Amino acid sequence: MNILLKAADWLQRKLKASYLRHNLPLLQVKDFTVVSNNCWGGILYQDLKLPYQTPFVNMFMFADCYLKLATDFKTYMQKELRISDQSRYFTHPATYPVGHLGDVEIHFIHYTFQQPVAAVWARRTKRINYDKLFFVLSERDGCNAYHVLAFLKLPFPKLAFTRYRYNSHEAFRIFPFQAATVLPADVLMGFSYRVVHPIRWINTTFAAGL
Repeated sequence: MNILLKAADWLQRKLKASYLRHNLPLLQVKDFTVVSNNCWGGILYQDLKLPYQTPFVNMFMFADCYLKLATDFKTYMQKELRISDQSRYFTHPATYPVGHLGDVEIHFIHYTFQQPVAAVWARRTKRINYDKLFFVLSERDGCNAYHVLAFLKLPFPKLAFTRYRYNSHEAFRIFPFQAATVLPADVLMGFSYRVVHPIRWINTTFAAGL
């Protein structure tokens, strides 16, 4: 991690700790499901002290696959997850399990082949709340303006954390992005709390279901 990312990591930890200290008691909606293209969703559940209500934990997805998934989510989630070490994005076997939902890949980068990835996926898939579902795209892992703009057109609650500014109330630029090829999800998390109030956003977005 270079000096800038080290400084960004230190700062995001301070930002996140302060945010959670003041706002965690305000969380009203606790049965939502996050579908993110990296670890953002899993970290959110940890920060809010909630059980995972999504199978999209400890993983990342390349932007092409994530956009396919988001565009036809229910259809893809009805497919059986197949695990292998093969990926269309690599010329060599992966060192971690790669999940396949049809032509969509999910890279379980924080798992090993010895862990029951498919069983964990199946258990957490049953927790998905389709009535309180939102998607989060981070502009990384092959994501570019095409993916961001297509994502922002999709008709569901969503947030996009981006390298550059987009003309949308659902897109938020994270300033260290331009200085880093890939901003780690934990660093991204702290800065996302700076640009969007996730607890207020969740409460407001799903208030009708309280």
